[in-house]
Amino acid sequence: MENIENNNIPEINPEEVVETGKKKIDWKKEIREWIVTIVVAALIAFILQTFFMQIACVSGPSMEATLQDKDVLYVNKFMYTPEKGDVVIVNTEKLIDKNDPYYEQKLKEKYHVKRIIATEGDSLYIDDENGDVYVNGELIDEPYINNRTNINGAFLFDLIMNGDFSLENPLVLKENEIFVMGDNRQHSLDSRANGPYTEDMIEGHAVFRMWPISEFGNFDKD
Repeated sequence: MENIENNNIPEINPEEVVETGKKKIDWKKEIREWIVTIVVAALIAFILQTFFMQIACVSGPSMEATLQDKDVLYVNKFMYTPEKGDVVIVNTEKLIDKNDPYYEQKLKEKYHVKRIIATEGDSLYIDDENGDVYVNGELIDEPYINNRTNINGAFLFDLIMNGDFSLENPLVLKENEIFVMGDNRQHSLDSRANGPYTEDMIEGHAVFRMWPISEFGNFDKD
């Protein structure tokens, strides 16, 4: 048998093989890529939170029985137009007196979940004797409320004392104004006390409940 000699096959140095198999990590490049990824993700989250959507957690009983304390809501912020019956998140910061000794605490609790009862141009009257709510002279159906509607706020009390609030002389909402109340009418701080809110106070429309899972989905009863 002939010996075949192949002079084209180089000698292999085991040490060179080991060295060639190692991949050097460019830590500066890795760190830069991680920083860019984090910054981009944070920017996307900021844009979504600011202009398109947000997640809100209910605090307190003012929207019972429609919503419960600790419910988590998906809130739409994109191109929202206020409509009667919508549940919205409102920012009440502009209503808080900076001289109030509880200013800091109230500021932390400035976001409220309420239902829009009337919008700009609507007239509104609440009959404190039987709890009926009239919008544009018509008694509205409110299957979502937890108890009868009463006049338990300084704003409406002042109107009554001045003779400016009756079925014949209702409150008429001005441009960009909305009147909001909680569904738990006897345990809600809302427009009855603070007066009409403005549309720029609306953070977004609460579309559906995300938590608890057993109640996932739309939460309105109407």
